[in-house]
Amino acid sequence: MMNSNVDTLKKQIWEDATNLTKSSYVLEKIIEEKGFEVSEEELNIWIEAFAKNIRMAVDLDKKNTRKNLGPLVEKVLFNLKAEKAAQYLVDHAIITVA
Repeated sequence: MMNSNVDTLKKQIWEDATNLTKSSYVLEKIIEEKGFEVSEEELNIWIEAFAKNIRMAVDLDKKNTRKNLGPLVEKVLFNLKAEKAAQYLVDHAIITVA
């Protein structure tokens, strides 16, 4: 019985990972094709909000804060671009009722 639960969990994790990979790939292609970018201002707003949320000191030019956040900044850049891509899809969706 325990093996069945583990197998079910593995299957679900695999399906979730597959869907996430496909979604990320599609978003990456839309970002690339449409040229979505994140401005310094947009990134700085996120950095400041995040840093305040975790009670982290924020320097004026955000350089040290970015350095302290490390690879998280790259993940945030992708997420901000992905939000723009998702909004593009919503704005350009053609919905029909059968």
